[in-house]
Amino acid sequence: MALEGSIEEFGLADILQLLYFQKKTGLLTVEGRLGRVKIYFHSGNIVAAESKRGMEDKRLGKILLKKGIISEEKLQEAIEERKTSNEKIGAIFIKNGIVSKEEIQEIIINQLTDTVVQLFNWKKGTYEFKQQRIIMDQQLQISVDTQHLLMEGLRIIDELAVIEGKITLDTILRQTMKKDAVLSDEEKTYLSFIDGENDVSTIIEISDEEDIKVYRVILSLLEKGLIEPLEEEELVDKGKQQEIIGGFRIPVISLITNFLLIISFIISLNPFFIQKLNTKKINAEKDLVRIRLSIEIKKATSGSYPASLGVINTVKIDPWNNKYLYRISRTGYELRSSGPDGIPNTPDDIY
Repeated sequence: MALEGSIEEFGLADILQLLYFQKKTGLLTVEGRLGRVKIYFHSGNIVAAESKRGMEDKRLGKILLKKGIISEEKLQEAIEERKTSNEKIGAIFIKNGIVSKEEIQEIIINQLTDTVVQLFNWKKGTYEFKQQRIIMDQQLQISVDTQHLLMEGLRIIDELAVIEGKITLDTILRQTMKKDAVLSDEEKTYLSFIDGENDVSTIIEISDEEDIKVYRVILSLLEKGLIEPLEEEELVDKGKQQEIIGGFRIPVISLITNFLLIISFIISLNPFFIQKLNTKKINAEKDLVRIRLSIEIKKATSGSYPASLGVINTVKIDPWNNKYLYRISRTGYELRSSGPDGIPNTPDDIY
């Protein structure tokens, strides 16, 4: 089975559903601007995931160290042993009795889940699935229900809808005067990145963590009142600069101030409309994932795709009060929302 294409045309949720319902075994590679992720399937469930951004063994060691489960000395010993044994670092910890199998399993499953669900936030990229034999780790026996990850992906979409109304990648944050909040070690680390100059995209790069994780921590710090978005500062002291225009001395700062007031008013309106539009788009994308899931369940149970959305129990109207468009094609089916303009086959259609 060869399966490849663009995320824009065939979303991650569709791919995961297809591989799950057909109980496929093999390797799915997803590549985009933020890196490359490899997801290993066995009989439709996910047994491993690797991201280009982070080496899984290295991240496992760092997590165990942060949790206080191992010491720096034990970590270095395991790293040295790994060089000669070629064993995974988790297996070395278990073999030497340093960490329990259950503790390693929990951390790896959390890593795997985070690696996969962050892909639901990718809007562009390519995918390729190759059917091949996958050798499972017999010691750890990791296997995550793909359906569970699909539901987790939907929850992430919901969460992002809330976050996008408060912060964006270009939001610059500064620390407030509040100092009495109780913080986790992770929150303390992120707080140190916030200096009134770094925007959210820079903080993501500094932290070398997935976007959604960074957003969650920043949102937590915002809710605790420890940070705030940077307000527009005065560019020039009042009355400091003046210009001669048409023979008259007119304070430029007055012009700037009035101009900024007008621009600020216009900008202050935009987030409302942008957020409203983005929220509807996100809700439509979320609906489409649920509809596709219902369609695939119908196909798996009856052997054929439903003749129309009316015969399955699912949402049928998009956020703009138009019917979701569905039709069976030679290669499967087509599903979309006609978008804000309500006109099919236009650039704002949502797939």
